[in-house]
Amino acid sequence: MHVEVLTELDEKRIGSAAATRGGVPGNQAAVIHLASGTGLVVAVGADRSEGVGLKVVPRIKRSPRVCPLRGGPIGRTQLGTRSWGCLRSRMDLRKFSRWLSSTKRRIWTSSGIFMPRIASPMPVRAGGASEERQGTDMLERYLSRGSDGVEVRFTVGDEAHADLSRRALGESLPELLEELGLDEFPAIRVVLVPDRDEFDRLVRDLLQIEIEVPSHPARIAQPQRTDMVVLSPSAYEEHSAFTYVQEEFERLLIHEAVHMIEEYLSPNIEASPRWWGEGLAVYFSEQWRHEDAFRTPALDGTVAGEIPSLAQVELEAKYAYDWGWAIVAFIETRYGRETIIRIVRECADGDVLALVDGDRDRLESMWHEWAQQELPAMMAC
Repeated sequence: MHVEVLTELDEKRIGSAAATRGGVPGNQAAVIHLASGTGLVVAVGADRSEGVGLKVVPRIKRSPRVCPLRGGPIGRTQLGTRSWGCLRSRMDLRKFSRWLSSTKRRIWTSSGIFMPRIASPMPVRAGGASEERQGTDMLERYLSRGSDGVEVRFTVGDEAHADLSRRALGESLPELLEELGLDEFPAIRVVLVPDRDEFDRLVRDLLQIEIEVPSHPARIAQPQRTDMVVLSPSAYEEHSAFTYVQEEFERLLIHEAVHMIEEYLSPNIEASPRWWGEGLAVYFSEQWRHEDAFRTPALDGTVAGEIPSLAQVELEAKYAYDWGWAIVAFIETRYGRETIIRIVRECADGDVLALVDGDRDRLESMWHEWAQQELPAMMAC
């Protein structure tokens, strides 16, 4: 992928400095500080054939002026933050571009101040071809089928589930994107894995997400950017806590796609609270409408008059999963779909409800009234 970024930056200065500090030839990186104390890592390919990687790293405790791009998890060893990863996709570049435009801050380096100029390419449309993927070498034994902006990688014997996955996502994505205010989205890759060990391996190595090994049997899907690792239904009986039901599996895929779209739109996905992210995914996948695991807690709560406060949903994991989707539904009913989209696009500090209504007491009162009077009727439809 060829991307022109930071054209006003002296790349030779960065490259030579990185080389003297142990940078890998052809993959140097520099840390540029923001006035806020946040760091921006810029990786520059020597001949531009590898494009340019960008990463906004929050809450830096200490940072060297230059560090190698490929030298282990930079975030953990040098920046005192979570594991660092290069922004290598068009999706990531667009997200960074939007963030940079919204900060309205000047960026400075040890040798002067500059304002970067970013040429951000358009993302791949939902029906278009996908760009070359990272980690393809990890999937050498996997077959591939793709159309409608969805590629499914699978092992021999899993063709039926691969076709089902491709069809379910291909048919639901256009409507989902419209509901969340998007005209286009990068192509999605779903990897159907045959067992628990392979699930754990690809979550760790392909998605670069830390995971307990072996992972819990209830953990059967993990998205990251535009990749989704999913335990194949053929492995449910032996390697999961679930019984396979086709419709539930299709809604699971849509659930994970909602997480991808939220990450794509969010200015700071790391700050997105659990109740909001899971609430969005359960609500837009309509799991709340069809599956008892998501319906029963809210139904029982409204019948018994035990409706949690907004603070309980924000702070307690149990309420986050059981009631998050209901608060999303409440926000849409009372404040409109445009409010949902605005929160996804603008909430950078995790305080979702502050963007709904500045009067917390009024919001709390409206939530309880709606949950008691309108939620049961909505769930009965």
